[in-house]
Amino acid sequence: MGNRAVSATRADLARGSMLAFRFIAGESGAVHDFHVYIGGTSRRAMIAVGIYSDRGGRPNRLLSSGELTRPAHGSWNAVGVGATAIQRGTNYWLAVMPTRGSIVIRDGGAVRCRGDEALRSGPRSLPARVRGPVERSGCRLSAYLVGKPSLPPARPTPPTAPAPQPAPQPAPPTGAPPRDGCFPAPGACGLPDPNYHNVGATSSCSSLPASGSIDDGTPGSTIADRNVTGTIQVHAADVTIKDVCVTTNGGAQLGSRAILLDHGAANATIEHVTVGGADGTGRSVDQAVANDSSSDATVVSVYAYNCGECFWNGPWTITDSYMITNGMQGTSDHLEDLYMSDTSATLTHDVLLDPSYQNSTVFGDTQWGSGGPCDNHWSITNSLLAGGGFVIYTCGNSSSIGSSTMNISDNRFARCVSSPFLYNRGTGGTACRGSSDEAIGAGADSHGYWPGGGYFGVDATTYCPPRSGQTWAGNVWDNNNAPVGC
Repeated sequence: MGNRAVSATRADLARGSMLAFRFIAGESGAVHDFHVYIGGTSRRAMIAVGIYSDRGGRPNRLLSSGELTRPAHGSWNAVGVGATAIQRGTNYWLAVMPTRGSIVIRDGGAVRCRGDEALRSGPRSLPARVRGPVERSGCRLSAYLVGKPSLPPARPTPPTAPAPQPAPQPAPPTGAPPRDGCFPAPGACGLPDPNYHNVGATSSCSSLPASGSIDDGTPGSTIADRNVTGTIQVHAADVTIKDVCVTTNGGAQLGSRAILLDHGAANATIEHVTVGGADGTGRSVDQAVANDSSSDATVVSVYAYNCGECFWNGPWTITDSYMITNGMQGTSDHLEDLYMSDTSATLTHDVLLDPSYQNSTVFGDTQWGSGGPCDNHWSITNSLLAGGGFVIYTCGNSSSIGSSTMNISDNRFARCVSSPFLYNRGTGGTACRGSSDEAIGAGADSHGYWPGGGYFGVDATTYCPPRSGQTWAGNVWDNNNAPVGC
């Protein structure tokens, strides 16, 4: 929520002068960082920022606030405001005020913005309630809020309009990610992003005809334009699932599945599908899509959420998809966006997120955990990955490289950057923001979940180049484009 563009108009603020700007929340969730562009400051400046509720078109009650000493001028500044719940379609006011010194902010109004004057001379904090005059319409502060990217809407409802909405800023050209990287808004980089409505079912789930569970055994059939509450099971070859929403109450049971490609379901295609559990805890689903067919399944533009092992088994060819393993919370399930053993997966231009501290975005096992020479074949390219214990396991539980191959190239690995970084001797992991907790969201910021990409690091059980068949090239940290080694 907010405005990510650096507006051309300047507004000078002296100590104790507050300006508030109204924005409409595009999505529901929890926000924790307030980003504001500061065009200039005096020496030793300090700013306070806050989020206000709206009442009658005016800022009313202070919901959350934060302070920053000596903000950087000529750049964006991130200020922690504490976790604050916002509701889609609701008006909120973003406020900024220097509590020491003076600052220059940017707004895009056609007229000069008039802010609420502080109730007392030289205040040291934002008022709990706003009662003075407020700015006229047309002003647009260069500021925006960032929430935990691990929390998409429980029931995504992509709109019928094909244009991405809401779009915090126009997507930059390919190869030119925003200054803050792609993790805060993958859609701004042209990656799949539910908030940009460029992944999953092309129609609003609620607009599709309601359906119960589907069991399909007809070769060459197409399952299309359905809003399924239940499961889809496919037992025949050459079946296509297209423009479908699937919501499954898996009861948080291990082995529960939303879409199953069963034995005989060769050459399946799943495209423009939104699939997940009914929530992230007691009604979540273990496997959003399971492939037991032993045949390559083609997946295009699938949004999987509220799942534990979102894609299970294989082989897979997955493109332009967004998966987040934010389900099965509070269970003994291992969490991965994709789990496979002794098979292959080709992932291109995807977003893979695991906000937890355990397992990984992708996990390649060996003989289902029994061990031995690795026989996994991975290709992950031009994708965004973040989280887990380690971000990537290519050959878990293996004793040797075996016949495995790996191509991990041109990907962006996201990591949190907010100090202090705290190493937990008990768990062996490291978190941002001085957090000693490994719970989902602990220490996370707008750049990532953990300072090492994963809680423990980037990769494990990986056979790195120059070993035969292994490629690791062109991978960078999302926040600064520094190289990520194997």
